[in-house]
Amino acid sequence: MLMTESVNSLLLPLVDGETAVTSVYDLLRRECGLSQKEAADFHEARIDTVISWCSGRRNAPPGVIDELRDLRRDMIEAGHTLAYLVQLIPQFDDNGDRFIRVGLPHDDDDAIVCGFPCMSVCETAVGLAVAELPRGVPVRLVPRVRGSIPTAVTQKEGQNRVTVYHFRVWDTKSGDYVTPLRKSPKERITSVGGEVIEETAERIDRSDLDSYGRYDPSLSRPAATSLEGLYAELLFDRCIGKDWETQALSLLDEFKARGGSIDELMVAYRDRYQQPGDRGFHILESAK
Repeated sequence: MLMTESVNSLLLPLVDGETAVTSVYDLLRRECGLSQKEAADFHEARIDTVISWCSGRRNAPPGVIDELRDLRRDMIEAGHTLAYLVQLIPQFDDNGDRFIRVGLPHDDDDAIVCGFPCMSVCETAVGLAVAELPRGVPVRLVPRVRGSIPTAVTQKEGQNRVTVYHFRVWDTKSGDYVTPLRKSPKERITSVGGEVIEETAERIDRSDLDSYGRYDPSLSRPAATSLEGLYAELLFDRCIGKDWETQALSLLDEFKARGGSIDELMVAYRDRYQQPGDRGFHILESAK
């Protein structure tokens, strides 16, 4: 799984010497040509959540970053293909001079037909195509015409990947909310009346889902090679579901009884999950 950079934000110098702060998420969002509103629609997230990811006030989950990476790869491939296609259709003006005609999507609905989430993303992919065209040959941008004036069309390589999340759902037996161990795509979570935990987003291959559309995160974890690594895995699992605090504290008592260091366990947990501020970190802080 691709991971985000360890820093929340980057400092970019402006012409006047001041600095502007932008998050890694925000850089990728802009590279994809998405407005904040379009990004919220793309991720099926709240607009205030996207704004917090853009500002760096909250870390965008790795799965969300991977969604943008997959989209960007699709755009690059679509742009490359379009640059090749439009050069196969030579155009000449009344003076006999050659030019290249490139199609643009008509609107958001047309861009969706082309495989993109919105018009601005499709236009950005067209821009990538234009950048590949030969120098010195004029380019004319016109509305696309299917079969004669092509635009960027994605092969949607990213469609074989899906974003999954942990979620909370009401358990009628216990009379409380529970968090299942397995993650699920948003559409499945919605179908069972669950509440998505956005910060647990993870991008996986669709083939990793079981027959019920669920994903077991433990299947993708490399085997632990130390006592701290093993207990970091166990702690992550114990911090999910009902009575998580009691289970986690009992596990830490067992870990200390085996001679383990809480400080070293915290380092192992951080390196493994990179989710500071979650339940595991809170319980480790209280055990110090």
